[in-house]
Amino acid sequence: MLHRNISVTTVTANVTTVTIPVLHHAPSSQIIFNKQLTTVEHLSYSAVIPTDTESIMKYSDLKMIKNLCDELVSAPDWREVVEGMQAETDFKVDNVRFIRADEIDQIMCDELKSDLYMLGYFDADFLSGILNIDSDAIESIQNAGACEALGKIIIGMDKLEEVQQGYVSADGYGHHFNRYDDNEEMIRVDGNEWYVFDNR
Repeated sequence: MLHRNISVTTVTANVTTVTIPVLHHAPSSQIIFNKQLTTVEHLSYSAVIPTDTESIMKYSDLKMIKNLCDELVSAPDWREVVEGMQAETDFKVDNVRFIRADEIDQIMCDELKSDLYMLGYFDADFLSGILNIDSDAIESIQNAGACEALGKIIIGMDKLEEVQQGYVSADGYGHHFNRYDDNEEMIRVDGNEWYVFDNR
């Protein structure tokens, strides 16, 4: 196994050098980070990198992920978060859900579609504006316990995406993905934006 050392120097008051051994002939598409941590400025990472790439997540991105994880109430393991971001577009670590921004709308639509009752339980005035159905009629359907039927109407009229976009515009993504306090965080890593929801 071929090893190569790369030294990266942080720009801080106390300059710290981080040495990253690069191990070739590792399983493809897998990056594994281990750390020895004494202070925030002193991080040592080792990485297993696939043979078809010379790139690795930037030190600044690694530090940003660690800082975010430390600030969250659930304090997810930052190393697991790094691994998740390398392999998935939607994953959870210690009650915190991470969803890549370019996938979140489709994921939300899929989840809304999977629960037709809740889909038909949106505010009657909100649904009226989308479905062009009188709000009193919608409210009567809901009061009769037929929310699932109303959800099927939304799907049948091909209005799911419009409902989802209106939902996000009114309440944000956190209202759906974070049932604890509706909050959402964002982080940009390696050119990709991620939504972060701490469900505690």
